Amino acid sequence: MSMGAFIIQAGDVRRMPENSTMLIHPTTGGMQGRIEDAEFELAQRKINERQYIRVVANRIKESGKSDITEEDVERIMHANGNNGTYFTAQEALEYGLIDEIV
Repeated sequence: MSMGAFIIQAGDVRRMPENSTMLIHPTTGGMQGRIEDAEFELAQRKINERQYIRVVANRIKESGKSDITEEDVERIMHANGNNGTYFTAQEALEYGLIDEIV
């Protein structure tokens, strides 16, 4: 549900099965090791999340369904106590996350 939300944005035509769900949520991961390792990982995770937000916002804008901003996507990601936002196929289509329901 969640990694698929990012991967689908790479498609020329983004299709989603009618009975599926998409989840947009903050990036996650784990850290261990030295403090320097954790600081490096945190910096990389922040970069990755910004890239994710940018890609999703740009693809929604390209769909012509919304003039969404990166800040809007970030709010969606961090909604519901940082658990993100679930979209049905119909909601994803209306929002501009996908182009077609199959």
